[in-house]
Amino acid sequence: MPVEYPLILALLYLAGMAAFSLAFLVDWIRRFERIRGYWPHAVVAGAVLVGLNLAAIILVPIDRSTTTVIHVAFLPALFVRAAGFVMLGMYYCARIGCRSFFLLPREAPVPQAPLPQIAPLPPVDSAGPRIGSIGPDLSPELAAILAEPIPQADRPAATVATDDSPAVHSLWDHARDILIVVAASAVYSTVLFLLTEPHVTETVKRIFGARGDITNVDTFTALTVVVVLAYAFAEEIFFRLGIQNFLAHYLGWQGRRYWAAIAMTSLLWTLGHAGVLDPNWVKLVQVYPMGLALGWLFRRHGVEACILAHGLFNIVMTGLSPFLLT
Repeated sequence: MPVEYPLILALLYLAGMAAFSLAFLVDWIRRFERIRGYWPHAVVAGAVLVGLNLAAIILVPIDRSTTTVIHVAFLPALFVRAAGFVMLGMYYCARIGCRSFFLLPREAPVPQAPLPQIAPLPPVDSAGPRIGSIGPDLSPELAAILAEPIPQADRPAATVATDDSPAVHSLWDHARDILIVVAASAVYSTVLFLLTEPHVTETVKRIFGARGDITNVDTFTALTVVVVLAYAFAEEIFFRLGIQNFLAHYLGWQGRRYWAAIAMTSLLWTLGHAGVLDPNWVKLVQVYPMGLALGWLFRRHGVEACILAHGLFNIVMTGLSPFLLT
């Protein structure tokens, strides 16, 4: 595979994340009066993410002083970014009718602008509006269009709870589905890696302090555990809570069409894993199905389930990596 291929995927990922970050910033400014009620949730999420990153910085060897200073300086920006994604993600969820956090109280309804007062229309029969009930001041062409009955399928339907609504699931369902996603993803990844025998790229080895054969390195350390947990927390806040519901809200991907938002979000998330393994396609094939599973988990249970499943999966695979990767 050409060396440029992972680089192109990484550039596409960076461009996509930059575009979404800019869109979120603009939306945060425009809708601040509507979303400021979500600030307590955002502060908690931002503090947890900053705490995980600070723990990772503390666990990094002392000789990386320059990198440590840069990481510490970046923490306030990380907090603001996470808080913004949480506030807007909760707002989008409220607009499309799904719960963002399963274990927290349901967020307050989104304030709606008052509807303009209009005079009531004359009564019409069940077939829909007719030309005689609308008025005489219409052109013949417009009157002919309005005289057609409104198809029943196009009439607005009342929103009702469904089997996929997080409100109808218990904590047992919550835990069961998390374990199913983790177990299925771990088994799938193990089989895939045993069949393809991928290698960890040199870039990843440098990040985790490994040189040469990764099987001779203790990969299951406090640092690696904190790092993979921080990645899991941040990615679920940014992708599943933020971007996934941004797409669902603005593109009208609700109900059954919500799967389109899951698929597009999983694709962008997958591009962010380019350059981790060699051959590169193995990591992409591993990650994309898990992205779909995490998107389904969010729709069913909220973002905590995604964070727990993603973090637990990362820890399991960290322990298995010396036996599956070289």
